[in-house]
Amino acid sequence: MTPRLGGRQRIRAEWLLITLCLSGLAVAATLFGWFRGLDNAIHDTALALERPSLREDTVIVAIDDASLRSVGQWPWRRTEHARMLDLLGRAGARVIVLDVLLAEASDPADDRALAEALRRNGNVVLAAVPGEASGHGWDARPLPLFATAAAATGHILTSVDEDGVLRSFVPEVVSAGERYRHLALAALARQARLPALPVATGLRFPLARIDPAQHRVSAADVLAGRVAPERFAGATVFIGVTASGVGDYHAIPAWGSSLAPGVEVHAAIFEAARGGGLVVPLPMARAALIATVLVVAMMSLLSRLAAGSGGVFVLGGALIVVLLAAVLLNAGIWWPPAGTLAALCLCYPLWSWRRLEAAERFFDEQMARLTSDWPAPEHASAFDRLSSRIDRVRALQTRQEAEHQRREQTLQFISHDIRAPLTAIISLLDLVEHDPGRMRDEDWFNTLNGAARRSLSMADDFLRLARAEAIDVAAFEPVDLVAVLEEAVDDVWPQARAKGGAIERRLSHEEAYVRGDPGLLQRVFANLLTNAVAHGDASAPIAVGLTALHGEWAVSVSNAPPPGDRRSAGHGLGLRIVETIVAGHGGRIDAAVAGAGVHAVRVYLPAAG
Repeated sequence: MTPRLGGRQRIRAEWLLITLCLSGLAVAATLFGWFRGLDNAIHDTALALERPSLREDTVIVAIDDASLRSVGQWPWRRTEHARMLDLLGRAGARVIVLDVLLAEASDPADDRALAEALRRNGNVVLAAVPGEASGHGWDARPLPLFATAAAATGHILTSVDEDGVLRSFVPEVVSAGERYRHLALAALARQARLPALPVATGLRFPLARIDPAQHRVSAADVLAGRVAPERFAGATVFIGVTASGVGDYHAIPAWGSSLAPGVEVHAAIFEAARGGGLVVPLPMARAALIATVLVVAMMSLLSRLAAGSGGVFVLGGALIVVLLAAVLLNAGIWWPPAGTLAALCLCYPLWSWRRLEAAERFFDEQMARLTSDWPAPEHASAFDRLSSRIDRVRALQTRQEAEHQRREQTLQFISHDIRAPLTAIISLLDLVEHDPGRMRDEDWFNTLNGAARRSLSMADDFLRLARAEAIDVAAFEPVDLVAVLEEAVDDVWPQARAKGGAIERRLSHEEAYVRGDPGLLQRVFANLLTNAVAHGDASAPIAVGLTALHGEWAVSVSNAPPPGDRRSAGHGLGLRIVETIVAGHGGRIDAAVAGAGVHAVRVYLPAAG
């Protein structure tokens, strides 16, 4: 048989299990992108706050709708491209990026004119779609005539995420044994040394802010000579199609317009690479390690915190995770935080659940131990287990308070009432010892005998009180109150006759059943009748009545003093025993003036169902 874990060992084992499960969740969610939508939202928001602007030496020549109306429908004759390259070259453009595919031959004279223009300028980078790397087999590399005349060729392949948004690009691809850098990187390599970049990993980039008035000109204006040559001096010029229905557009993570032409995307990549703004995804092993460390740290913190403050620390931890992702992103490293956020958000409810279960187990065990012989309270809530526990605690608290009060009263009885006859006996013995002739033998014997008997009577009453407080409800049986009252009257009748009194039976029913202990119930009514005989008016009869009420029986003993009347000659334990027995049977007791100076004590007991 497998031994059960102790409370502390069990909670530690559950902490370890929750930590392992949540760490596994964080790692799996990070590796497999289960919360990629949230990751993308954090990524896009963070990059949007730090969007760079294109520098003044970057110019976009847009083949827009106005250019198509001025020059003609697309595609243009290659001579128009050649003329534009010559204009930009004479204006002093440092690098010219032609984002136009030249994969098919056109008029031979036009093709030769463009090739000669490429050769004359010597700084033109052409666009290509390598077939093997494109993923769909479409090959659109420049014709050899153009490729040999151009300064470089770069690929324009995109890396679109699952939501269709362009956030990253592949810096280099291999097709047919040839390596192609991305078009923007190929352009940057013509004027600066490229930083070391991971080849096989998709690099993320912020979308640059482009001011149309500052960074964009129409190709029609360039061809018509309406743009000052100084605008292009020393600049990197990107030429691309932006006309409606002709150019290639990409969904981008931006506020407002969600589409951007490909030539602007290449310019943004160029600006990010030149300014060190490219973002490298963190290797998955390191990303998983960070997620695990954060989850373990949060669970360790929660194990040492109070339950009320744990939620605040989890929210703070989630904020730290988001800030950490933003800081890393600003430093050029992308770490997807959503998986870790999900695990952290589950730390508090799962750990609180297990701690609550542990507390409930301990609570139930203690309640079972303290109330093993005590039935559930009558008004315990059945709505849920927690409400039932609260009701049981309240009932137990009430019971303990009552027990405490009874214990205090018992101690008062012991410290005062039972000490009085014992003190009298000791005083009498001292008197006889020091002054034997002061009292007759008969007098001190009678005094000593009376004090001893009172002590014995109170000791018997204490035993009866202890029995009354230990009532076993499970042992109750149907009891006929009429028979109990008859027996009590018969027991007290000789005392009443000795004082010249009488006891009248005023029973309205021949049978009256309750559930209880017949011996204890007989003690209740015998005690009340004895008090009535001992302390009542001997000339007035004692009346015993029985009345049926709604769901209970009412028994009255008239001409008895009110309960708890400390002016009586008794020591008070008798009434205490009566109250305890009646309460243990689910009843109650009260007293009232019935009229003409006659007192009545009424006992109410639930009728047997």
